[in-house]
Amino acid sequence: MDPEIDYVGLLRALIQTESSNNPSAVSEDNATGLTQILPRFAHDMGGNVPSVYEVADIYGVEYGAPSTDEAKRLLMVPEISIHMGDKVLQRMMQRERGEVDDALRAYNMGADALDGWEQSGKRISSLDDEAREYPGKIRDAYQQLTGMVLPTQIAPVRENGIGYAPGASIRPQPRPSGLLSNIGMQ
Repeated sequence: MDPEIDYVGLLRALIQTESSNNPSAVSEDNATGLTQILPRFAHDMGGNVPSVYEVADIYGVEYGAPSTDEAKRLLMVPEISIHMGDKVLQRMMQRERGEVDDALRAYNMGADALDGWEQSGKRISSLDDEAREYPGKIRDAYQQLTGMVLPTQIAPVRENGIGYAPGASIRPQPRPSGLLSNIGMQ
């Protein structure tokens, strides 16, 4: 039997840890919004992650000419940030074959640092303090929010996504407010 995972709870824990639930949060590295996506990567995230502009279209949010500043503005829209963070987290779970801590580290480190870490043999000692401690912070927030312990491994990748229950991931809602209420943020 697959370990039980509350994926919405995991997203809520990620948001709480990344931005303290502040949609206007901007880190020292310029990561922006609830899920702290870097605007310079939001144009083309690769894989199955849509661009910030494609997500804006889903939610009917108007935007100007594509630029890093415009991507940053769009990432401060809660629905867009959550949608993109969800897709990035799914991609990292798939990439790391359901190893939750590795997927969380990959999310935290971002694409630039991830390849270097993998080339180093995924030695925890080669990580900075933030990347080393990040999974524990998410685990603590997850347990606080859900009352559950976050499993270390989730089921293998399936054709319809990672091993959590089909449909557990947040899907685009007909109205922008639907996404926020779906994760209990409205």
